[in-house]
Amino acid sequence: MAEIIEEEKVIDLNDVRIAVIGNVDSGKSTLVGVLTKGELDDGRGAARSKVFNYNHEQENGRTSSIG
Repeated sequence: MAEIIEEEKVIDLNDVRIAVIGNVDSGKSTLVGVLTKGELDDGRGAARSKVFNYNHEQENGRTSSIG
């Protein structure tokens, strides 16, 4: 883990935060799934399904929370 110490501040270089915005069905959850899980999508939502947190997301195929 790389760290930079600046005047008693420690910055963790492994902490990356990315915000993704876009229209409905534009691939936001698929992109997040691919980036966070390290596996390519199969064209049928395999990557997206890995970021589902609730049963209703799996049932209707739409993510409501990926936090």
